[in-house]
Amino acid sequence: MNVQPKHIESGVAKVQAEFMAMGINFKDIIIKGNKMLIYNEFALGGGVSECGDTPGKGPEIGFYPWLGITTPYTAEMDPFKRYADAKKFLLNYYTTTLNVLSKGGDSFPVHQAYLWNVVSWDVQGIHTASALWNTDVEQGDWPVRNGFAVQEVIDMIKVHNAKTAR
Repeated sequence: MNVQPKHIESGVAKVQAEFMAMGINFKDIIIKGNKMLIYNEFALGGGVSECGDTPGKGPEIGFYPWLGITTPYTAEMDPFKRYADAKKFLLNYYTTTLNVLSKGGDSFPVHQAYLWNVVSWDVQGIHTASALWNTDVEQGDWPVRNGFAVQEVIDMIKVHNAKTAR
């Protein structure tokens, strides 16, 4: 599955449809009202089970971005390190997302995004719940090794943020 801007915008399109059912044009409010559209808690968890204990193996993870791995980190449970197709989809997902943030989507202008950084959704490896702890050192040195972090995504985000810094 090749991730397209419409896939990234699907949640906002649903909000638009719900508002339109009440006679409110959400898109016009953003554009004509000079309002900012900000994605919050945005991420791809890589899971395929409501229990949080089943890593996806490939593009099927895109159908359930809200599902992830909620167990303590182990390489065996990491969908992005264990399964090449899941990682390939993740990289495509974030490449498309960063393009939408840089250039705008097909239908909605997105101004900012805040990632959901916890357990498997934390591809930046910045939350303590996502870290792979080394118990031989004091916790003040966390994270000693990043568990769910995906360096390619970290690098993409850094490049994007450097280009768009205000």
